[in-house]
Amino acid sequence: MLIVGRPWLDFDRPPPAGWIRVRDGRIAAIDVGPPPRAEPDEEERGHADAVIVPGFTDAHVHLPQFHQRGVVAGDLLAWLAAAILPAEARWADPAHARAEARAALAGLLRAGTVRAAAFLSSHADAAQAVADAQRALPVDLLAGVSLMDREAPAELLQPAGRPPIPPDLPAAPSPPADPHRSEPAGPPSEGDVAAGRLRFSVNPRFAVSCTDAMLAAAGRLAPPGGERFVHTHLSEQLAECRRVAELFPDDASYAAVYDRFGLLHARTLLAHAIHLSEAEWRLIADRGCTVVHCPGANTFLGSGLFAPAAARRHRVPVALGSDVAAGPDVAMPRVARAMIEIATVRRLTLDADAVVPSPPEAWRLITAGNAARLGRPDAGRLRPGAVADLLLLRPDQPLDEHVAGRLLHAWDDGWIVDRIVAGRPIELPSSP
Repeated sequence: MLIVGRPWLDFDRPPPAGWIRVRDGRIAAIDVGPPPRAEPDEEERGHADAVIVPGFTDAHVHLPQFHQRGVVAGDLLAWLAAAILPAEARWADPAHARAEARAALAGLLRAGTVRAAAFLSSHADAAQAVADAQRALPVDLLAGVSLMDREAPAELLQPAGRPPIPPDLPAAPSPPADPHRSEPAGPPSEGDVAAGRLRFSVNPRFAVSCTDAMLAAAGRLAPPGGERFVHTHLSEQLAECRRVAELFPDDASYAAVYDRFGLLHARTLLAHAIHLSEAEWRLIADRGCTVVHCPGANTFLGSGLFAPAAARRHRVPVALGSDVAAGPDVAMPRVARAMIEIATVRRLTLDADAVVPSPPEAWRLITAGNAARLGRPDAGRLRPGAVADLLLLRPDQPLDEHVAGRLLHAWDDGWIVDRIVAGRPIELPSSP
């Protein structure tokens, strides 16, 4: 495939005229200037004014919650009980789960998101529903069933301490002596980009929803040094933190609960992390975890203002997530804009030295930065060898020296005129 347009090679500068050649799902060549002649039978796409950007990565999203955005129902725990857990309970119906999964993946792609770390419902069959949807809508997913064995409606609870085994691990006989001995699945074969776009993570919903037995089982499924990711929530709201202290009175902190079960390591994604002590920041830094900032969700639920300065001080990597449905925006440029706005509010009210990310920094975060935190260092970039997950834009903004700010702050999903996913054009369903 030969794509003609304006590859945005450097978010600090306007995109120059150029071209990209795609083979076997990857960028084979890229350059500025007039395009080469198309090869025999090579598909040509794009146009001279199309801005070519890497597709976006969302580091924290809930697929069963796409139709719950904007539901106001109190603080986190009240909102979960009133709006979210009943919606997730409906995923017990396989047909409903498949339809909701298709709608969620289409919603991600419509907004330009080609890669995501996602929570599913707590049903073991949720993984199959997402796998069915993902065949037609191949978002690169790191997805996990929500692990819950307490403090939720009975129809959502798993057997105490018995998480569903992720589909890419062989199931052990029941009752298992040790159901988690299998080695994680390896990476896709060289050049097979379409394969391996659905990986399963281990997702304790949060410490409130998990007994010691469930957290211990999760730790066995995703041990430090392994290939499997842990994806969970940490210190989103003060009421949540108080409940964790009540449920785990012998642990020094919320983060220490996870650490006791081996759940803090280099492949751990911790969403929110708003109300952390210095000791907790040191702990997650020592373990090499990634914190996922969810600015829209944090303000929608009144959770608090994330402190990026603390992450920088402790050298904790930060990714960015929509956190749909608490987050109202699916489009990652709008999530990035919210990140900048929250940082500005912090500088105006709490911390005069707070650093406000620039628009180019925001673009780098929602492309290559987030992709790397999800274990995809070869994605989110325009360079030879990178995965060809590309968006072609036709923005109604000037492509001048302010282009990064213009496109970020005026973002419109309607600018996306073409989506190339794993090197193939994707046609979306006609309705959301």
